[in-house]
This record gives sequence, C-alpha cells and structure tokens, in this order.
Amino acid sequence: MQKAFQSLATKAIHDISGTEVIKILDVGCGYSLRFDLPDNACMVGLDISQEQLKKNSIVDKKVCGDIQNFNFMPSSFDVTVCFCVLEHLSRPEDALINITKGLREGGIIVIVVPYLFSVITLLTKITPLCLHRWVYRHIRGFKEAGTSTMPIFKTYLKLSISPGKLKDFAVRNNLSIEFSHLHKTKFNAVNKFYKAIWAVFIGALQFFSLGKVVEAAEYYLILRKRIAH
Repeated sequence: MQKAFQSLATKAIHDISGTEVIKILDVGCGYSLRFDLPDNACMVGLDISQEQLKKNSIVDKKVCGDIQNFNFMPSSFDVTVCFCVLEHLSRPEDALINITKGLREGGIIVIVVPYLFSVITLLTKITPLCLHRWVYRHIRGFKEAGTSTMPIFKTYLKLSISPGKLKDFAVRNNLSIEFSHLHKTKFNAVNKFYKAIWAVFIGALQFFSLGKVVEAAEYYLILRKRIAH
C-alpha cells in the first residue's frame, strides 16, 4: 500500500469524533495491521481463518466468520477497514452491505482493492491459484507463499469492485466519497530472467495500446456514512 494513503487513512481514523472509544472493524484482518491505532481504539478483527486469527496479537476481539454472511448490529463500528479483501470474495457487494449496516452515521470505510483492469489483475483473474503460488515463490521471491505464514487465497475479482461500481454503491447506500485515488504500480520480479521477459511483454502492450495499458495498480477509497437529517 502506498505510504501516503496509509498516512491519510491513519489521520482519517484518528480524526473520528463524537465517541470516547473508537470502535474499529478490520475485515480480513489476518495477523498484521497497516496503520497506527489511536490510543482510544477498540479493534475487532474478522477473518475466515482461525489460524490467522490465532497469530493476531493486535486486535482486542477476534471473530471467525465470513463478512458476506456476517451481520453486525447497526452502528457497531466507527471505522471499518477492508484492505485487499473484496477481490477474494464471490459476493463482494453483500460484504459491503453488511459493512455499511454495521457502521454508525458519520463513520468511515477504508477500502483498498486491486485495479480491476490492470494487466496483473486480468492475468490473475484468468489463471489458476497454483500458478499464483508459483509466481509468488519463483518470480517475486516470496518463498513462504502458499504456506500458513503467507497464505494465497482464491481471487474472484468481481466487476462490483471496480472504481465505478464502488462509487455507484456509495451513491446508492448514502455514503459520501471522502477520497478516491488510482495508484499505479509495477510488477516486481526478483528473478532477472523473468523480469526481462515481463519487460518485453509490457513494452509490447504499451506500444500497441499507445501507452494506455496499466501494468498494475491499486484503488484507494474512503467513504463516510451520511448523517440522517
């Protein structure tokens, strides 16, 4: 995740007002955290993996479940963070509906998803999970990819997580868009041979598309639940 967005999300969370304790839901929390918690935060971690939850020493409460089916009480949280999770869900809009229901008015949702129309994302969508593990291990250099230390999850990459569809969801569900940004990145290969092949491949795509191809990118979004009048 881009450090500038990390800082922006952290500031947005710290700026939440109107409550003594900031209740935060981390969807797909795994065992790590990507932002600094305010001192008055109470963190709930939701993950489908009991093994990942056992390793998490940051959250105050651990919940094993699927956000697509998990219904929290209304106004349960001031903040919900959802980093690189929606692409792994077969029904991401159901997850977003449940997240919105559990958010209090004035609360925020922080979302990070891969850009659906980048070369990397499209290749990920049409290739099997076993190939993803191989790429992470042999091309990107993550030797523990596919193990319990660094699990690789199936990706669905539904159209509903595209920037346009996420903005449409916000409009339909009384959410204001506080921040929206497409951050372009590069595919990092540690193996020199594969790095050279990839460079030729991307170069050809850039040439024939007149530079319009996006190699890799993440989409960052911060939404706020409007206060009813």
